[in-house]
Amino acid sequence: MPEGEHLRLKRKPRRCRSCGSLNMATIHYGYPKLSEKLIEDIEAQKVILGGCVIDDDSAAWQCADCGLDYFSINGNIGCSNGFK
Repeated sequence: MPEGEHLRLKRKPRRCRSCGSLNMATIHYGYPKLSEKLIEDIEAQKVILGGCVIDDDSAAWQCADCGLDYFSINGNIGCSNGFK
């Protein structure tokens, strides 16, 4: 894939295309309302906090092992129930 291009998918990948890991995390943006569940998901590398700014260049998922970012075709990026 040429530098600067993003890997865009319809849904969260099950396996990393770079390293083969099954450890794929969802990136959450915004100001988190920390709950026990969210903290557990962060510690288990199921969730990665992506910061407060969301733009067209914000990834939706990331391989928790090699750090490769994946982007959503559908724009499924943003906040979840654990966020304000």
